[in-house]
Amino acid sequence: MMSLQTIELIVLAFTGFLMYVVIKFMKRKDKSTSFDLGWWFKQNAAEFILSFLSMVVIFIMKDKMATMMGMQFTDESAAPYLFSFLGGYLNHSLIDDLLKTTVKK
Repeated sequence: MMSLQTIELIVLAFTGFLMYVVIKFMKRKDKSTSFDLGWWFKQNAAEFILSFLSMVVIFIMKDKMATMMGMQFTDESAAPYLFSFLGGYLNHSLIDDLLKTTVKK
């Protein structure tokens, strides 16, 4: 069974991811249409899947990545929470930027 901390970290990562999506939607050029989940997923499926997979990788590697950066997460530390949120937000941003440079639209 997952611990409460693990559930909180997953929620923070998905919150970061959702915040990125909402901000991207708000910055769209064509503001004449309202949000349509089906259309959005068709247009952003690759980014969504890559972002989700990278969040899984980050969760699997988080302790090793922290050690590599010289960080130690303790039970009292807020670092894992911040790391999870930023992982959810920034990984999608990074993937979006990578796709813009490698895929011509």
